[in-house]
Order: sequence, then C-alpha cells, then structure tokens
Amino acid sequence: MFIKCWSLLFYLLVLTGCSSIDITSNKDATYDKKLDKVLLVNNLGANPFFGKKKWEPVVLALSDSLAKRGLTMHTIVPRMEIQSEKGKDLKEAIASFLPTQVMELNPAQFRTVQNYRTYTLQVSVYDAMNMKAVWKSSVVFSAEGLTGLDTEKIVNTVIQKLEADGFLTQAIAQQAPAQAKKSAQ
Repeated sequence: MFIKCWSLLFYLLVLTGCSSIDITSNKDATYDKKLDKVLLVNNLGANPFFGKKKWEPVVLALSDSLAKRGLTMHTIVPRMEIQSEKGKDLKEAIASFLPTQVMELNPAQFRTVQNYRTYTLQVSVYDAMNMKAVWKSSVVFSAEGLTGLDTEKIVNTVIQKLEADGFLTQAIAQQAPAQAKKSAQ
C-alpha cells in the first residue's frame, strides 16, 4: 500500500510538471529595437520527431499573434535537405521581404517518458542587417501523446518573454485595465 501511494504521488507530480512551460532567454543588452518587420523561419520540420504538420498550428498562431500587435510578418519554410539550399532560401526571402528582424524556430531536443513527450524549442531573433543574434530562448514543454500540444500556451509564453525582454510593447488589451485603474485613482 505504501509503495502504491508513493507511485501515485510520483505520477501526479509528473502530470503536474508536464502542464508547465518553461522559457529562458538571453538578450543582447546593446540591442534596443522593437520587433517590427519580421521574417519567421520555420525549421521545425528539420527534426522528424517534431514533424512539420504537427507544428504548423504553433507557427501560424505565433505569426498571427505578432501580426495582431502591428508587426509585419512573413513566414518561410526553407528546404532542409542541403544546408546551402536553406541558406539560399533565407537570403532570397530577406532580399524580397526586407525584414528588420529574422525570427527562427528550431527543434532542439525531444524526449519521451512513458506517454509524455518533452520538447525543447529554440526561438532566436537576429538583426536582419547583419544577422547578429540579438535574442535566443529555449522553450521547454511537455505534451501527452501526439496531440497534446497547447498551442495557445506555447505562443503566449513566447510573447510574454519577448515583452519582458523589451522586444514588444504590452498589448493594448493588457494596457487598458492598468490605464483604467490609474484614471480611477
């Protein structure tokens, strides 16, 4: 009985931990520009465990969320078979879209424990003028089985970190309650 209780407790702790999303980031302290015209590079199909189709909702939701904040967005999925082709696709997209920043989504790690999969997604932002990395983040989250991704939670976590690190201003909907509170005082 004692072992069953501990096993149940351990299982519940694992389930609780799997619903969280952790994000860490590293920002170039000298870079003071806000995101503006962003080329979103979706490299998630490069890893067979990540799979292109599974991640399309996350990529679309991130692009839509940034566009709703007034950013001009363009998304590409570069050819991954040959590294030089990926570079060529990226150069062509930069030349035609003329972004101020390039945001790249890359698969970093994938693990399975029982029926839970833990993913690490890297989100990087580069200044498009010199392709210098100005922000790198690692987003770690878990999903049950193949369909347990919480797209909204993943995207909101990335957006909130971009806000906290100074790349985005707070959304107008989030600013309104604070302004209403100030005017009530």
